[in-house]
This record gives sequence, C-alpha cells and structure tokens, in this order.
Amino acid sequence: MNDLKNYARRALLAKLSAYGLGAALTRTWANTAKPVSITPVILPTTAPAPAHAHVTRIENSPRIVRRVEITPPQSRPFVNPLRIPSANGLMALLRVDNPISMKAEIGRQDLFKGTLSEFWSYTIQSTQTTQTTQLNPKPVINPTLIAEVGTELSVDLTNFLGEDTTIHWHGLKLDEINDGGGMYPVTHAKQFRYRFKINNRAGLYWYHPHPHDRTGAQIHKGMGGLLLVEDDAERQLRKTLGLTFGETEIPLIIHDKQVDARNQLKYSQGEDDWIGNRILVNWTPEPFLNVGTMLYRFRVLNGSNARVYRLMFKAAEKVLKFKLIGTDGGLLAKAYTLTEMFLAPAQRIDILVDFENFQMGDTVHLVSL
Repeated sequence: MNDLKNYARRALLAKLSAYGLGAALTRTWANTAKPVSITPVILPTTAPAPAHAHVTRIENSPRIVRRVEITPPQSRPFVNPLRIPSANGLMALLRVDNPISMKAEIGRQDLFKGTLSEFWSYTIQSTQTTQTTQLNPKPVINPTLIAEVGTELSVDLTNFLGEDTTIHWHGLKLDEINDGGGMYPVTHAKQFRYRFKINNRAGLYWYHPHPHDRTGAQIHKGMGGLLLVEDDAERQLRKTLGLTFGETEIPLIIHDKQVDARNQLKYSQGEDDWIGNRILVNWTPEPFLNVGTMLYRFRVLNGSNARVYRLMFKAAEKVLKFKLIGTDGGLLAKAYTLTEMFLAPAQRIDILVDFENFQMGDTVHLVSL
C-alpha cells in the first residue's frame, strides 16, 4: 500500500486518490467475491502466570499486609468469534439524536464458558431505538453511542448499584457538572440528567463511571462503553477507503480482568494497581476475527485499569506494518507507518491494516510485547 503522505483531515479524497490508494483497494475488492479466512487474533498475548498476586495495603500504612491469589478458569486460545457491536446486547450500536435513559445496575453476563459472571453496566431502556431506528426488544448494555459533532446529548442516568456512580465522558470538553467527576455523584436510587453539546472533533471517545474511590472497581466490574463522534470528514474517509462500519471498520476495547475459577470478575479495593489474568477484546475471551484480503480500520481503546500494551501485528515471525491515522483527539494531519504502538489505560488509537497480500488460511496475531 502506497505511503499516505500529507494526510489532511479535510481533504482526504483528493490526497488519498493522489497516492493511488483508492484504485488499489478497488481492484482488491473486485477480486474478492467473499471474505477470505485469514484469522487475525485480536488478543494481546500478555496474560501473566495463572495465579497472579496483588499486594493490598492497610489505609494510611505503606506496609504490605497480604497477598491475593486468583486462579483463572481454564481457557483455550482463539476459539470465540470476536463480538462486533450490533443491534442489541453488549456494546449494541445506539444513535443519540434523541434523549436516552440509562440505568446503572448489576446483572449477569455470559462471558465465559460455564457460570454466568456478575456484571455491572449501563443499560438502556428497551423502548428506545437502536442504530437501525427500529424498536429494540432486547436490552442494550454498555451501548456504543454514535453522535454527530454539534449534537446536544441528553442522557438520564438512574443509579441502582447501591453506591455512588457517575457517567464521565472521557475526552470531551465539558463543564464540571456534566463531566461526571466525583464532585457530582449520582447516589443510589437517584437520577441525574447529563445535557451538553458535543464540541469536540470527530473521533473515538468513551464513557465510564468516575465516583470518588470506586472508579477502578466499577470499570473493572464491567461499566463503560464507546462514544463515536462523527462528521462529514469521517464519512468522506469511509467513502474514500471503502470502509463499512462493523465489517471493515471495527472498534476494539481491550480489557484485562482478574477472573476466578467461578468466572467472577474480582477486584480488591485499595490496590496500588490491578492487573488481570485474562485478556478480553470487546468482552470476548480468546477471540478471533475472519477477514478478507483488503484494508481494515481498527479503532482501539485500552479499557484496562493499569496494564499498558505494546501492540504489534505478527504473521509467523514477520512483523506487519500498519498506519496510525488517529489518536485520542481524532484524525491526524497525516498517517504514520508503524510496526508497534504503546497504548496506556484510557488511550485510543485509530489504525489501518492491509491484509491484501495474505492468502486463504493465513493467520495474523495482534500481540502485546
């Protein structure tokens, strides 16, 4: 794939076409009647030893007082299809052109084989509309919100957790009250309305709880979701590159979770870090994704509490180059060709990966070094 120099956000079609990218991709798609079973495994291979130890400290004391050993359930690599946001369920797509109501609540999710996992989440009332603008009869959990630049967002949050919570709109420029920090908690059984105009650039943002002293715990137990902010430049980019959201443009939330032998997400209050023993992508353990011989866009969030990833695509021993086209603040002025990328908690990256030169049955791994 030709180098994308001078990658300007407001002139994507002209500049990308000048480098021949559009024509090359058109030939690729024309020669691909159906997806080729290349399998990039969207799973950073960073899981620590089966019994990962954490150190807990007594309040106001620097002394180590106990160790917590958690043994994860048995797992086999790359056996579960990657969850991709759809019309309902976990990470469901939801346009927010109209006011929505969320509940912060505790339920159960089928994350692992066997026992259901207790799961804390933001849940949308079933009478609201999804991305398809049809009534959605199933629950929408930690929805992937889609909003336009300039949209006035109106979200009612009712708290059923039994403790304070909030919705923090990570990356958005907001006033203190709507920002969802710990100064304005939503107490149990109470409701708060977040109402604000989206003045940020288009890009990948996310929302999560941010109450005092319980942010890490609530995120680890499940709460949080993506916010995709759109504009004309985003739509032009998709058109130029021939991308389709959910098919060749895929969001990825990478979590590491402490999971015990009963499939429960474990968290110990007061830790100086909390590193998981299982990696999940889009809440999928041991995931795989079948792709075609074409260009893909991955929009990646590190949703982990403390783990920093050093991401790389590898095919056998060969390192695969990719293009970095965006970060936390949206699309960059030009693309950068990389072979690896550090991603700290809460950070986002927007990357292009070209699978054109692979064959049926080839495997590409997304790993963390």
